[in-house]
Parts: sequence; C-alpha cells; structure tokens
Amino acid sequence: MYTSAFLSFAHDSTNQVVFEFRAYHGVVEYQQGNSNIQYFVLSEDLYEIGEVVYQAVQEFGGSIKRLYSRSEGDRMNSLCFLDPDGLKMVLARSLFLKWMDGVNK
Repeated sequence: MYTSAFLSFAHDSTNQVVFEFRAYHGVVEYQQGNSNIQYFVLSEDLYEIGEVVYQAVQEFGGSIKRLYSRSEGDRMNSLCFLDPDGLKMVLARSLFLKWMDGVNK
C-alpha cells in the first residue's frame, strides 16, 4: 500500500488550486473508511475564496460547517467545510497564523 499526494495551482489569472490524495491498496475500488484527512490552506482574502467554496458546494455537494460574514470584519479568520467525499477542509487568513505563532511562544 502507498499513498500519494499532489498540490498544484494554475499560474494564470484563474488561480485555481487542486488537491489530490490517493491511497492504493491493491484493490480496484478504494473506500474512504474512518480515516481523517484535514487540509489547512492560508489566504490573504478569505472572503473571496469563501465565495468560491460556497459556489462549489452548491454545484458539487459538501457542506460548510462554519459560516462567514463580511460584517464580522477581522474577527473572521477561518472557514471550515466538508468536500463531497467528506474530507475536512480549513481555510484561514494568513493573519491567523501570525497570531497562532505569537500564542505558541
């Protein structure tokens, strides 16, 4: 058994990001099981990416677990959602990582 992971993004104006994780276990079909994979992505503009996530959830499935609002201003630092396969995703503002670094010192 081996697992492979890929991360790529477009260098054009679309700025698309693609995550691909695959596990190969010598079978034709792989079931997710009860494992836990969580992606953590940093961004300067969480709201812009959040709008894309909302549209993708509407089109492909999944669910947003933590809603966001522009009215919350700088207090909104992360967006949590499940993709259509049930994998957990967390988007966070880069400012949040700087804050976490300060807390851990």
